[in-house]
Amino acid sequence: MRPRSDRTRLPIAAALALVVALVGALAGCAPLGATSGSDPNNDKQVEAVTWWTSGVEKTAYIALVGEFARQNPDLQFLDASVSGAGGDLARAAIAARVSAKNPPDTFLTSAGAGLSDYVDKGELQDLTSFYDKNGLSDVYRAALIELMSVDGKIYSVPSDIHRVNVMWADNALLTAAGIDPAVAPANLDAWLADLQRVRDSGVEYPLALGDELTQLQLFENVLIADLGAVLYQNLWKSTKNWEGDRVSAAVAHYQQLLAFVDPAAGSDVWSETATEVIEGRSAYVIMADYTLPAFQRVGFVQYSVVPTPGTVGVFDFLADSFTLPVGAVHDSAARAWLLSVSPAEAQKALSLVKGSIPARTDTVAADYPAYQQTAIASLQLDTVVPSLAHGVAASPAWTSEITDALLKFRGDDHPQALVKALIGAAHTALD
Repeated sequence: MRPRSDRTRLPIAAALALVVALVGALAGCAPLGATSGSDPNNDKQVEAVTWWTSGVEKTAYIALVGEFARQNPDLQFLDASVSGAGGDLARAAIAARVSAKNPPDTFLTSAGAGLSDYVDKGELQDLTSFYDKNGLSDVYRAALIELMSVDGKIYSVPSDIHRVNVMWADNALLTAAGIDPAVAPANLDAWLADLQRVRDSGVEYPLALGDELTQLQLFENVLIADLGAVLYQNLWKSTKNWEGDRVSAAVAHYQQLLAFVDPAAGSDVWSETATEVIEGRSAYVIMADYTLPAFQRVGFVQYSVVPTPGTVGVFDFLADSFTLPVGAVHDSAARAWLLSVSPAEAQKALSLVKGSIPARTDTVAADYPAYQQTAIASLQLDTVVPSLAHGVAASPAWTSEITDALLKFRGDDHPQALVKALIGAAHTALD
């Protein structure tokens, strides 16, 4: 077994302390200094902050910026992206600049409830009329727009969609355990039985799991499987649903799943958990479909991919989106950027690199590889629900409370304490 990293969760305060500079990350973009680096008197500029600074994300971002440049040859794109800490440094830099009334013209975020803090402070422009003016309301599913909204208003434009309720499996390990990779487990109990079969075949830790992001993803998948789409969505609207037997059942299933996880892997980032499957040390990982490029990059093809057991007919989504802050000095150019990330060709350029799919209903599925074709069909047909781990379902404060409760549970293994903490967090957020 390879040595584990000693990374720990990065508090926002620490992230803010580490933000010492904002630098350009894309070829051809102007380097930036400690503040915006843009010229407030030059209306031909647009400055953006993301955490897409390396690997597949950077490549995909370059493709998206290329589409913007093609559509707007008279505008200059300034990239102020910030790398480090899995996006925490970028989020901290964005929060600091917005709070200081020096926002970038646009910034990357996840659509939905994760924007509520900015919305409550009046720091983002309502884009509902922007959607109507540019016909965007007609190219996104109404259910998707509703989940991307805060209090009925839209505050971001999605560039792509990722599905979170996805199970990736190493076919060789399943076959060696006598499991047919072509037959997906019908529910969590059937999957737990398969996990035991894989362990019995000689794989000590058949389920890959790492840091808090991966734990949140697994837990939200279990919630969806045990509650179903409707009750899962109601969790974010009413404390009553947290107090029912189904949440307790979900916690029990989550506890059973953790028994198949390497206890030393608690700080592994998502890409490291994916590597556990690629290298045959684990048979399964529950991970959003940004896992696809990780597999493709190393030529790993002996895998199967299906919805998480118990979640067939549900699309658990996150949307990479861009905002328009109040006080953006290049408002017109920023709107041009938002308009440039919404067309089908721009979203195709991004998704083909990133493993995501366009948010639009007019996507041509045949233009995409096999997995993405299934995700496109699911987005259009299945019940769409918001991701907890990726900031769509709950406010940042609520998500943080749930994260803390899960991290504590992984250490003390007290299910009733976890249920109590989840109920308390819901009351804090909703009462």
